[in-house]
Amino acid sequence: MNINGLMNLSLLWRAASEVFPYFDQRDTDWDAQYEAFISRMAAVRDDREAYLLLAAFATLLGDGHTDVTLSKAMRDEIGYLPFQLKHIGNHWYVGGIVEEHRDLLLTRIERLKGEDFPVLLNRVFAHIHQVDGHASRTRVERYLPLFLSPTGNRLETSGGSMSFDLQPQPPAMAELPEPEPGVSCRELLRTESVRLSVLDGGFLRIALPHLLDRAVAETIRETVRSLPRPRGIILDLRGCIGGMTLSGARVAQLLIPGEFHACRKWTRTMRGCDFASASQMSRWSPEAIERWLTSGMTSREELQESLNLSRRSLYENYTDSFGQPGDEAIFDQPCILLTDRDTLSAAEDMTAMFRSNSRATILGERTYGSTGTPLLVPLRGGGTARVVSVGYRLLDGTEFINRGIQPDVPMAPSAEDLLAGRDVLLDEAIRRLS
Repeated sequence: MNINGLMNLSLLWRAASEVFPYFDQRDTDWDAQYEAFISRMAAVRDDREAYLLLAAFATLLGDGHTDVTLSKAMRDEIGYLPFQLKHIGNHWYVGGIVEEHRDLLLTRIERLKGEDFPVLLNRVFAHIHQVDGHASRTRVERYLPLFLSPTGNRLETSGGSMSFDLQPQPPAMAELPEPEPGVSCRELLRTESVRLSVLDGGFLRIALPHLLDRAVAETIRETVRSLPRPRGIILDLRGCIGGMTLSGARVAQLLIPGEFHACRKWTRTMRGCDFASASQMSRWSPEAIERWLTSGMTSREELQESLNLSRRSLYENYTDSFGQPGDEAIFDQPCILLTDRDTLSAAEDMTAMFRSNSRATILGERTYGSTGTPLLVPLRGGGTARVVSVGYRLLDGTEFINRGIQPDVPMAPSAEDLLAGRDVLLDEAIRRLS
């Protein structure tokens, strides 16, 4: 019996029961699934199998911010891939690879360890969240080695093949050339948090790989102040892994004046005594309910609230708010926002700010479709589970969790574009601003 596995299963079940905001939107009996997984976990003896089972349990909730991350010690023990993945259209490609096999860069992956890659991926997807066949590249790369052998694996692609062993540490990779626009580009600033470039024609590109830097907005503000007024701004959130919504909001405040909103949100609400009362009311017979209603001891509204609480579907609903009345933006001319399938988490919050306030044309691919502050649950034996705590819709009520925010102008690069280093989305943004 794997005691750590059973404890971790209980920790995850309890955390989701306390904070998960989508129970009434998921066709999952969480308690019944917990009971079924207890029996399965009790039969597990291997730690890897226990983590895979725990990850499968988290995946039942169908949320990209509810998942299980293996400990680094376990990842080191399992080993690392000698290549990276990239999802383009409906296929997966080699996005990076050890130097001696550079010729396989951006070739389509067809088979791995003798198995058709889509079939193998479906087995991986039973343990990680995916939306229409797309998943976080990092998460796929971390779980895929659990389905391979330590040695003697074979990768077959549209451009050739390679035999490989899993590596004891993440190896150095040959990567694709960074795509560049078709016009001249002068880089002003490049840090881990932001890349600022002036493009021919007087356009400013602001690229944000993440939103973990609280000071990034001020860095952008000071740099823009020192420049001639740009003709337009291109805000590039492609591949932005997210971070802190507040960091994204501070950047948005540079371009959106005054107080503004982005999303409708909801989160679980509960006091212990309220939950205790709800547990009693939920057991009343129809006759007892009518007696209490007739006597005035409760109302139908209070009764419904108690029933919702007992079903884990009582929420506090609110609309987010950023900026202050009277705040001035540093730029009020046209903006274009670039997105792709790897624009996620706080980067989607930021995209929602521009969509809900009609402040920028969104060009590119739909976003990933996952955000919401996750509760972190340290696991016994190492690793971490996360459970999303906040539900989201766009300000107009549009659902985007598990769907993504749709662009105003759909456009995606081809594998040929990427291999040639062409940034066709940036070129199109420049064309539209010109």
